[in-house]
Amino acid sequence: MGNSENRPRANAQPPDLNNPKEVLQALLSIEWERLETATRIEEERNIVFPETTIIIRDIQKLLGALGLTLEEKEETVGRFYWPEGGVD
Repeated sequence: MGNSENRPRANAQPPDLNNPKEVLQALLSIEWERLETATRIEEERNIVFPETTIIIRDIQKLLGALGLTLEEKEETVGRFYWPEGGVD
């Protein structure tokens, strides 16, 4: 990490959807990993991170830009972790 003394903040700007398909797929994979981590921590600590909704928004935008549905996502970036009992 750098030498910043400020707390990290979520990026309020969605990813640039004009990037090549390969870049968008890589970004989508990264966002899914971030969502997996965020939901795992939320469950472990019994808290809710407001940033999680930003991650979900970015995933939705990337899926749309790639012309994918949530069901097709698994073929592109792998299986997503769902907390036990599912997601409400």
